[in-house]
Amino acid sequence: MSPANAANPAWITVPAAESLPEKVSAEIDPIVKKIGFVPNVARLLAISPDHFVGWWRYFDELMRGPSGLTKTQREMIAVVVSAEARCPYCVAAHAAALRLRTKDSASVDRLAANYRHVDLAHQDRVMLDFAVKLTQTPEACDEDDSVRLRDVGFTDADILHIVEVTAIFNYNVRLATATGLFPNAGYHELGRTAAATAG
Repeated sequence: MSPANAANPAWITVPAAESLPEKVSAEIDPIVKKIGFVPNVARLLAISPDHFVGWWRYFDELMRGPSGLTKTQREMIAVVVSAEARCPYCVAAHAAALRLRTKDSASVDRLAANYRHVDLAHQDRVMLDFAVKLTQTPEACDEDDSVRLRDVGFTDADILHIVEVTAIFNYNVRLATATGLFPNAGYHELGRTAAATAG
């Protein structure tokens, strides 16, 4: 097995960062300008540009579009689901995004290690417990989960959004781990300086 590296960050050959298909570049350029590098997941999915575009537009809407969930809550789900699935790429990428939003790298590091040991708002605790249940034992989900989520203030639209974010990260971690996708080195430093700002 060839180790992933910056030149080819997966177990399958991906396009170079400077050679992305035009339709991939058009979608990802705003993120590249913000963080300073091409996310390796864009290079991976650029193998099938139409797949990238479909995935990216849905993912971007889930993570940054209008919602009753805050963008911080969405990134918390991303980090915790990725950590529970032990996905190095997704943990690195979304811990970085959460650091940029919260300006609290110590709390994000603890969340990525084990969210159960982090002091969280009750609503966030219920949300993350549900996301982990859906990730680990989806067959155990029942109507009581929706009741618990409503009881802490989530609407039905919010509950569906929690399910969608959890589901797409269950997809993302499998995409990344099955292909040996290696996180960009730049993710490890994002959000760790005083000058960092959220997008």
